[in-house]
This record gives sequence, C-alpha cells and structure tokens, in this order.
Amino acid sequence: MDTTKAIEFLVFNREQASDLVINVGLGINAKGYVTKDGVAIKCECCGRMVKPDQVGNIVPGSTKVYCDNPSCFAEYVDKYLWE
Repeated sequence: MDTTKAIEFLVFNREQASDLVINVGLGINAKGYVTKDGVAIKCECCGRMVKPDQVGNIVPGSTKVYCDNPSCFAEYVDKYLWE
C-alpha cells in the first residue's frame, strides 16, 4: 500500500513576502503588520502580530498566517500537512 502524500509549498524569500501577502488578499497597515480587512493578523500558533518579513507560512486557500518561528512551523506541519 502506498502511503505517500503530495504536499504543496510555496517557497518565497523575505524580499517577496510583501507581494505574497498582497497576492493572497491580505494587506499591510501603517505600522507594517499584515492585516485582513484592516485588522492586524496574529500567528495562528503563538498569537503574535506578524509583519511581512516574519511570515513563515500561509495555509493554502486561506488567510491563516503562521510566523517564522520554528515551533510555529512545526505546528503548521502537524496540523495541515499530515492530516
């Protein structure tokens, strides 16, 4: 039985982060934080507000953002990539 699973990652660098944020339908406020409908977004794991250069992952097909903290990445992988 084949138990492999295809996963999708969008790889980006810090210079591309602002464009990525805008392209998924989010914004950036005057203080530099990622926003949705004008409200600053917090990391789905640790709850800190995230600036574009701190974005680690965005859940595909959503506006759920994870920061670049390795612990938050681990939760992202556990929650969304190994379902």
